[in-house]
Amino acid sequence: MRKLALFLAVCALTMTQAALAEDINPPPWGGQPNTTVQGWEFLNADPSPPPDLLNNEYGDPYIEVIPLAGAGWFEQKGEAPYIGWWPLSGEIWVEVPNDPTQRPWKEIWIQITWSPQDPGEFPIIEVEAPDPTGMMIPYGPFDEPIAEELLYFDPSGADPTEVWHSTYDIWIPDNPEIEIIHIFGTIDIDELIIDTRCVPEPGTLALAGIGLLSLLGLRRRK
Repeated sequence: MRKLALFLAVCALTMTQAALAEDINPPPWGGQPNTTVQGWEFLNADPSPPPDLLNNEYGDPYIEVIPLAGAGWFEQKGEAPYIGWWPLSGEIWVEVPNDPTQRPWKEIWIQITWSPQDPGEFPIIEVEAPDPTGMMIPYGPFDEPIAEELLYFDPSGADPTEVWHSTYDIWIPDNPEIEIIHIFGTIDIDELIIDTRCVPEPGTLALAGIGLLSLLGLRRRK
């Protein structure tokens, strides 16, 4: 899919219009009861910034950026029209508070605007959350987005610049009251948006199946 998108971008490329990163692919249930949203644009070098986008009645999320050793926040990536980047090969972790009412499922919708540091690199997501006994349970890794878009491509120079927007839909059981989301990868991150939804009942067996497949965190990339 990525190779096809890149090919189409090169064929159609004239001049990429400047645009700020934004909530490109919000979930269909965004803004409904028992949902939250929090987002960061990383416009300065604060490794634990307050969210730029927030609607969470259950508390304030906390984020910490642990960048690549010896590296730090930088403003611009080549000529790409996106401001504020963190280099990983460290991690970003986010703690998101939620409705503590026990329910069967929690859905976590994650959008990342990012760029590979090296060809073929991509984001990897892991989630930790307490089970009903309070024990922290790991889920993942998740590295297969449900949607992906090439926002910017500059083939000039020794290191071509690619900026991607990837969306992930992750399901975990028991609707924990808090989730800790870890994002890894040899990538630079420009923006992160996390929506969560407390799912009262699986609407259909198909929905439950999607949740179980998501739990497996199957890697399909090659």
